[in-house]
Amino acid sequence: TCSEEGGTLLLRAMQLRDKLLHQFATDEHNISFNGSSIGPSGGKDRESLPGSEASSGAVLDDGTWDPIGDTLNIPLRDEQQLESSKVPNLRVVVISDTHGFEGALCQFAEKQHRDVFDGAGLSKKSISNEFMLPKADVLLHCGDFSASGSRKSQRAASRRLDEFLARQAHIPEKIVVQGNHDPDSTAKVLFPRSKALYVRHSSMLKVNGVTFAIEPYSRRMSHRRYDIGRLDRLELPKCDVFVSHEPPKNVLDLTYHGFRVGSVYLRGMVEHSENKPRLWCCGHIHESRGVVIRHFANDDSEEDGDETVVLNASNSNTGRANRLVAGAVVVEIERSSIGD
Repeated sequence: TCSEEGGTLLLRAMQLRDKLLHQFATDEHNISFNGSSIGPSGGKDRESLPGSEASSGAVLDDGTWDPIGDTLNIPLRDEQQLESSKVPNLRVVVISDTHGFEGALCQFAEKQHRDVFDGAGLSKKSISNEFMLPKADVLLHCGDFSASGSRKSQRAASRRLDEFLARQAHIPEKIVVQGNHDPDSTAKVLFPRSKALYVRHSSMLKVNGVTFAIEPYSRRMSHRRYDIGRLDRLELPKCDVFVSHEPPKNVLDLTYHGFRVGSVYLRGMVEHSENKPRLWCCGHIHESRGVVIRHFANDDSEEDGDETVVLNASNSNTGRANRLVAGAVVVEIERSSIGD
């Protein structure tokens, strides 16, 4: 019948689309860091970042390959190494685009970080009951803890996240960055139980010797509306870690429709900054979860300058979120001192 033929054609079109998207993702993740591969997203040769404690990755709950693995190590720059004293790394747990399903993160934490929990003397039962994430110094949420809806539903999402974060008492610092689905709340304290910091405006934070520059989502800065002619006046403040909700244009921003929808504004900030961040954490595009290393130059040269590790830590499924398919990412950031 016509309906059966139409269904067959639609299925073939979807299969072709998935094949092309897989090829795009594979190409994007075939990159190297100081001459060493950090792992293609497909094939047998799946290596992790140099010095990483992570396994080489995992198959997500939706059947796709997760190239991130469990842990990323972010080393100091060469000039910072000279000033470095032997201090412990800053350990950051990064999540993004949980859309109200934060409680499901514990199932991934159990599988990926049993050694962390065992060292803390916790049983599997207590992990599940308490929705525990891996032990860390900082918990960073890159935005979209809520979903599109009324203010009432956004308030409910805020309460759920606050309860979840409050259970992570073993992580002293908690930072939540506003995403495009999150409330534009004027409340001084959005998360009273967990005491998490909700970042709605451009901010600079220093946590135990590591500097974070944070740019929450803003429709004024959307790639669709921003005046590209003003990009030459942008510059990112000096920082170790840059955090945004959106990914940069043409980096981990490929949608399942095949479009690149990252932010020109944010990319321009980094390209025009004299001091590049060592790490850029983002989310927003669920299907582009991954990690790459890029030179962000403000001209056609891509060979000179410091490298930046870009991490899209999205946890939700492709497209409109209805479940989580990946766990948190643990990032070990080297630092030269504990600092203030």
